[in-house]
This record gives sequence, C-alpha cells and structure tokens, in this order.
Amino acid sequence: MGKHRYNVTRFLQRDENSRVMPGKADYVKTDDKKVQKRILTDYLSNLYHKFMMEHPTVKLSFTTFTRLRPKNILLTSFIRRDTCLCTKHQNMSFTLKAVKRLGIDVSLNAEKEVEKQEKIIQDMKNTEASDVVFSQWKRVKVEEKGRTKMTMKVVDSTVDKSGFIAHFEKQMNEFKRPYNKNTNTICTNERIEENLPKNHCIVHMDFAENYQCKSVEEIQSAYWNQTSVTIHPVVVYYKVEEDELLHKSIVVISDEMGHNSATVLSIIDLIIPEIKQLLPTVECIHYWTDSPTSQYRNKAILNAIANHSLDYGIRAKWNYWEAGHGKGPCDGIGGTSKTNGRRSGAYWESRNTRPT
Repeated sequence: MGKHRYNVTRFLQRDENSRVMPGKADYVKTDDKKVQKRILTDYLSNLYHKFMMEHPTVKLSFTTFTRLRPKNILLTSFIRRDTCLCTKHQNMSFTLKAVKRLGIDVSLNAEKEVEKQEKIIQDMKNTEASDVVFSQWKRVKVEEKGRTKMTMKVVDSTVDKSGFIAHFEKQMNEFKRPYNKNTNTICTNERIEENLPKNHCIVHMDFAENYQCKSVEEIQSAYWNQTSVTIHPVVVYYKVEEDELLHKSIVVISDEMGHNSATVLSIIDLIIPEIKQLLPTVECIHYWTDSPTSQYRNKAILNAIANHSLDYGIRAKWNYWEAGHGKGPCDGIGGTSKTNGRRSGAYWESRNTRPT
C-alpha cells in the first residue's frame, strides 16, 4: 500500500493533473505542517483511468485510488474563484455550461470535449430549445470618475439555437490552439525532466503577488501606508549521482517594485551563484517562465540568453508556458512564503514591533 500511495501522490502532484493554488490562505494542515493546496485539473474518475493506463500492471480499485488522494489535493471545480486563468479555457467552460443546461451530457472540462465537437453540435440541433443564455469574458467600456476605460467583465448573452451553435464552433476552434500548445509544452517539460543530463538544470521562476509588510502594533497612518515587497520564487531541478530529480527552492525578496526585465536580470545574477554551488558541473540551464512581454519575453531577455555563456560560463535555453497556464510550483512557494511571513508576525511577542 505504501508504494501505491507514493505512486498515486506523485501522479496527482504532476502539474498536468493538478494546479497549485497561489494564495497565502490556500493551505491545509497535514501532520502538523501547512501544505499548499492543489486543485485537480480533471475529475477523479478520469484521472484514475489515466493512472491505470500508465500503470497497467498495478491492481488498484477506484475506491482505493480515491482514498490515497493526499489531503491537500482538492477535487476539481471548473467555474470557481481563481485568478490569472486562460481566457479561452474559461470562455469554453462557460459555453459548455450553457450546453449542459440544454440537457446534453458534457463535461465542463473543455479538454475532454475536443474530440466530441461534431457529436455535441448534432445533439444541440436535436434539442427543442429556442433561445440559449450563456456567459463570456469580454472587454467592455466602463465609466469611472468621468472617464471611459476598457475592462474585462463576465457578460451574459442570449441568442437563438443556430446562433449558439455557431458560437460553440467558434469557441471550440479558438480553444484548440492554446490547448494543443499547452499539451505540447507540458510534454516537452516532462521530456526534459526525464532525460535531464547531470550537468544540466531546470529553473522555474515567476513573480508572486507583492507582499504587504505589516507591524504587530502600528499607528493608524501606518495602516494606510503599508510597505510592499516583491516576491519572486525560483525552483531549481537537477540530478546528481542517481537519476532521481532533486529540487531546491529559492525565494528572492526585494523592495524593488518594478516587475520588469531589469528586475528579472538582477534576480538571475543572484541565483546563478546558488546554482553553481548546488551543481558545480552545470553547463546548461533550461529556464521555464510564463510569457508577459514586460517581464520575460522581450529583447533584454533574448540578449541575456544570447550572452549567457559569456556572462556566466553557462549555456541557456528559455521556454515559455502558454498564456494563463503557467501556474506551478512557484505559485505554491509564493503562497507559502506569504503565509510564513504572516505567521511570524502573529507569533512575534515583544515590546518592540517589527515589520513582517
């Protein structure tokens, strides 16, 4: 049973099967420790079939598989409170929710319905519905303090059945591109991890939400003028003697509030010595980040990659996650760091206050 528990836990913790929640309150207590929550990206029954396909020689019932799910890995809910998600994924989920209200048996996980597009369209044509109501994220004009600006909001629309079928086809075609790109990106990352040479390492990094520093005791004016710091988690994956993939977590905290390429390059200057100490034989670094142009995808970063060998004596390759799909270990580390900071302030007992 211990081996099954290890395999199931490792399977469910893979980024393709669950997503780390980034909030400082997104944790559960297990064995007197606080562990960051993860949300399954699919229904447990589907993940069970996927697990059994990967482990055909293992005899494990669905009930046992369910019981072995770690406490911090929560069941999926596709329309839920979360941030920084892929717009096309969320719009497709809203569309499928409208399809489900027509009485058609579909999953709210759009990835499961990609191959069923024609069948779903035929089922919708056979329904007796006349008008269909559905929600979508759209950019709309908003009046604020006498000025007009564009903002993203959830907008409800009502169309006839033929109009909704046309909308469904358009949404599905728009969804397939990021879905295929994200699937290929995940496969590439897994392939690099599995075949990682002992003189290579993988660096995952991302900006977390800024942390608001607070004092245990503070005056009223200080409450309204709190200091913020930048939190930038980094996870280094590497192999030493055995083929087991090891990792080291690094959190860079700075009062520099600019989330831009200059800050990223300064952070790289800080972590390279740590990587060389961790893996003295390192020859190549595989960077993995999301792709905002203000931070990681611009000419300054391209120049840094081109001159990485000259500047640090290490070759570099830079890989990007599909937009809205970059949630991973860095989000969990960022949330844990903020939780620990808040706890240290709560437990600080002294006549002299200090920021946390």
